[in-house]
Amino acid sequence: MLAGVLALGVLVSNPVFPMPSEMQFLGGSVTIPESARVVIQGVKEPAPLRWLLTSFLPLKGGKSRIEVRFTIDPSVPGGDEAYRLRIDDRGIFASAPSARGLLWSLQTLRQLAGASPHEPFEKRGSRTFPKLIIEDAPKSAWRGVLVDEGRHFMGEATIKRFIDTMALYKYNVLHWHLTEDQGWRVEIKKHPKLTQVGAWRKEPNGTRYGGFYTQAQIKRIVKYAKERGVTIVPEIEMPGHCSSALASYPELGCRRAKLEVPTNWGVFTDVYCAGRESTFEFLEDVLDEVIPLFESPYFHIGGDEVPKTNWKACADCQRRMKAEGLADEHELQSWFIRRIQAYLAKNNRTLIGWDEILEGGLAKGAVVQVWQDIERAIPAVKAGSPVILSPQSHLYLNRPAESNSMRRVYEHTLLPEGVTAKDVLGHEVTLWSEHITPDNLFARFLPRGIAAAEMFWSDPPRDWPSFSKRMDQHLAWMDAQGIPYGPADAAISTVRLESLTRERMGRLHVETGLKDIDVRYTLNGWMPTRTSPVIEGSIEFPIGKTLTIRPFRDGKPFDWPKVFRSIAHLAYGRRVELNQPPASRYARAGEVGLTDGFIGSDDFDDGVWLGWQGTDVVMTVNLGRIQPIREVTLNCFHQMRSWIYLPKRVRFEVSTDGESWELLGEASHSIGERDDRTLIHPFTVTKSTQARYVRATATSFGKLPDWHLGAGGETWIFADEFTVR
Repeated sequence: MLAGVLALGVLVSNPVFPMPSEMQFLGGSVTIPESARVVIQGVKEPAPLRWLLTSFLPLKGGKSRIEVRFTIDPSVPGGDEAYRLRIDDRGIFASAPSARGLLWSLQTLRQLAGASPHEPFEKRGSRTFPKLIIEDAPKSAWRGVLVDEGRHFMGEATIKRFIDTMALYKYNVLHWHLTEDQGWRVEIKKHPKLTQVGAWRKEPNGTRYGGFYTQAQIKRIVKYAKERGVTIVPEIEMPGHCSSALASYPELGCRRAKLEVPTNWGVFTDVYCAGRESTFEFLEDVLDEVIPLFESPYFHIGGDEVPKTNWKACADCQRRMKAEGLADEHELQSWFIRRIQAYLAKNNRTLIGWDEILEGGLAKGAVVQVWQDIERAIPAVKAGSPVILSPQSHLYLNRPAESNSMRRVYEHTLLPEGVTAKDVLGHEVTLWSEHITPDNLFARFLPRGIAAAEMFWSDPPRDWPSFSKRMDQHLAWMDAQGIPYGPADAAISTVRLESLTRERMGRLHVETGLKDIDVRYTLNGWMPTRTSPVIEGSIEFPIGKTLTIRPFRDGKPFDWPKVFRSIAHLAYGRRVELNQPPASRYARAGEVGLTDGFIGSDDFDDGVWLGWQGTDVVMTVNLGRIQPIREVTLNCFHQMRSWIYLPKRVRFEVSTDGESWELLGEASHSIGERDDRTLIHPFTVTKSTQARYVRATATSFGKLPDWHLGAGGETWIFADEFTVR
């Protein structure tokens, strides 16, 4: 054991993350000149190591007495990724059992030198290092980050930059989620429609969005990652989350229905047909082209969130179940996964699946990635399967920092009771990209991903005060380097709408999670740019305008835009009487929420929508006096996968005295119960009359259908805005 261990940051302006296992400062510092000799011993492919070294140390070689030496040394304890580093008056000396260990020593040097992982060559100069000895080794063999490109495409330049950041903090696995309902991102030459059709979707505003990686690009990215110590594990989703493939080749689904690539998120009922051999011929074709692109011995197939609805109704799937002696559709899913597992095994790949692969019987030898609840690791371990732990409660970094703070990430329990370190392959954070694009990828990952990196690498105990102090220093360094990061424990931007009905104005209050974020806005429906005006605390705007806001940092978009539409009408600002109050969670708009002029967005939890579950809703508005009207509308929300259905109908009535009522008309819709789009439907009746009171009765859809994931449960009605013209 090394003695004299001091907290990083005492002598180093930029602390090292993750904290090394042991570190001894020797006192003083040494400057490494350009003429220092570089010696690399025992490394089969020294070029990547040399290039990464010279990316932040301007070493040209020469006759200097100072030396920079990297040596393969099997005697260094701690496993394949361990390393030993000594910096003294003679220079820098790193040794490790493998090239990957040497790469991690190089990343420690990069941080000690205060050099950015993205630093341009022209900013390099001589580097001064503290004299010290480090002996370091990781606790977890698998230290991963999932990047989801199915929902939003990142592109080669962004993903390479992200790999650089991963390597800086000694993450060693990029779990690359390449296919999803909303997009297919990998070229398959035998099935070109996957990228001709499946890689693109038509957004609600009419624009075409998408992209994909050619096989040549993937090979370049895999090589790039390998040179930085990062292994890429691909994920090709099956048997669910495959709408983009079914849109390309409808015959792969049970219904063989013509689909479009979805523009919204959630769980879709159309999945690969498990009954027809043609499905497996297609999937084997895909695997035959994808497997050779990656060197990882692991292959992720997803296996999560697979509705059994269509399998139950599919004659081919039912014949398959009978032929294979399967008791139910859960066993059919297990059979499906075992068949794919056998094909992967023939190609020397080990299957990984999300913890739903436990359902219906676990495929022996598969790796289970636990996401729903960390306790689900227990049955997997008992079945003899290694696990990767990614509990959504703490390691889903796509969740905003106000609900999953850096401290929460740092202090969470790594192992459930009864599971030991030897049972666990490792740990992984996730960046699901429903609301992540290249603009805010790094802001969601950092700084919380640094906390996770230290937790995965270093042994407990956890010391939050010390960690927090070191992080403050590190963030100051990141600021100086221009490295983007998000808040540690707050939203990038928090907004609150206020209706000033007397003035016929809206007021938007904005708070930011970082001091140097500018929230910019437009009032014409256009997307804000770096030159748009900034909101200073709050802004007032006339009802009838469309307010669009977006956070910027250093002149670049920093997070998802938000759009607030408003409308003026006869019922504006009038109180609405309800037969019963909305659910407390969906009543934030207050008593005038249905007539405040703000129109609910395509996010039912935006604070504008009001929601009721399991009931009809009656709403009555008093216009203040008898006056002519010609049209009434109630906007309602539909998102089947979230248990939200349009009312069967909305009945409108009018009255001049609030006692005797006349039917104005009924409005219905033609949206099917299986329609899985996110929709806002205006229930409208047009008829000229005189009225002081207008009443709308929204009739609930009723119980969720038998085929629905929540079959038998109560549906929701979401409404906003109740307009009278």
